[in-house]
Amino acid sequence: MQEKAGIAGYIHHYVTIGELCDRLPEIDGWAEPEPPKFHFPPGRSLKGTEIAREALDKRHVIEICPFRAWVLSLHDTKEYDLANALNLGIMADLVYAAEAKNPTIDYFFRQKCQDLSCLPQLAEFPNYFHTLAVDVPFRERYQPPLYMNTGEGAQGEGDTRLFTVECASHVLVAWCGTDSLLNFRTDVSFGPKRCPAELGGMGNVHGGFLEAYQLAKRKFGDKFNLRALRTSLDNRKSLFICGHSLGGALALLYAAEMKAFNPVLSTYGMPRTFSRLAAYMQRDITHYRHANDNDMVTQIPPEVDLDSELYEKLGWLGDKLGFDG
Repeated sequence: MQEKAGIAGYIHHYVTIGELCDRLPEIDGWAEPEPPKFHFPPGRSLKGTEIAREALDKRHVIEICPFRAWVLSLHDTKEYDLANALNLGIMADLVYAAEAKNPTIDYFFRQKCQDLSCLPQLAEFPNYFHTLAVDVPFRERYQPPLYMNTGEGAQGEGDTRLFTVECASHVLVAWCGTDSLLNFRTDVSFGPKRCPAELGGMGNVHGGFLEAYQLAKRKFGDKFNLRALRTSLDNRKSLFICGHSLGGALALLYAAEMKAFNPVLSTYGMPRTFSRLAAYMQRDITHYRHANDNDMVTQIPPEVDLDSELYEKLGWLGDKLGFDG
C-alpha cells in the first residue's frame, strides 16, 4: 500500500485504530485498566491522526492496521508437523523463564502476541527464536497465561513448574525441565512406582517424575485440575503439551491423564518415563519425542523396561540416589 501511494504521489499514513478513535471501544474479554499498547499507543491514542498544514492540499492514503493478534501456528494432527515441532520447542524453552523475577512468559503472550509489527520471538541473547504465527481477530487472542511453581510462597515445596495459556482455537501446557538441584534429585530418583489409575493403572512409572507430577496436582488444586480448561476442551479446543528433559517426562504424564482430550505432545530430550507395559497403555497419544543420539538423558534410566528383574532388585537404589529414601 505504501509503495503504491508513493508511486501515485500520495502521502501514506499507517495508523492503528487507537490513532483514529476519539474514545475507547468495548473490547471483548478485556479486563485490563489500559487498552492494548500496540493498537492504542500511549501518547498518540484518542487524538486522531495529524496532517501537517502544508500537506492539506495533498491526497492522503490512510492504511489502518487491523485489530488482530498473533497466535502460534499449531496443527491438531497425528502426522509429524514442523510448525508444531518449532513452536512447541520454543514454548518448552520459554517455560524455563524465572517468571517471579522477570515475567517473560506473561510478556510474550500479553505483549509480543499483540504486537503486529513483527512475529513473536523468544529473545535469549545472542539468539532470537522466531515463532511461526498466524494473525486472528483480537477477540480470538491468547488470554493471560497462568504460571505455576510449587516452590513459590511461604509453603513452597519442590520445584515443579509449568504454564498454561489458551486462545479461541487451542490450549497450550508447557512443563519446565531440570533447572535446579531439586530437579536433579527428581531425575535420579528412578525407583519405579506402580502407575496410578489416572495414568493407565498398569505397569510402572519413574518414581521421581511421578512424585513431582503429583506434587503439582496437590499444590495447585483446582488450578491444576483446570476445570475451565476442561470446559474449553469440551468445546472442541485442541490441546498441545510440551516439555524438555524432566519437563518432557511431566508433559507425558499429563498427556496420559488428559488422554480423553486427544492431546498433541512434543517432548525434547525426555528421559524414559514409563515401563514397556505402561507405555503401551499410552499408545493412542500423539507423541513426538525429539532426541539427540548423543544425549545421555534420553537413555536414563538405563533399562528400557522398568518391569524387569533388574529394577525389582535394584529399583530401591534410585530412591537412595534421589535422596528421598
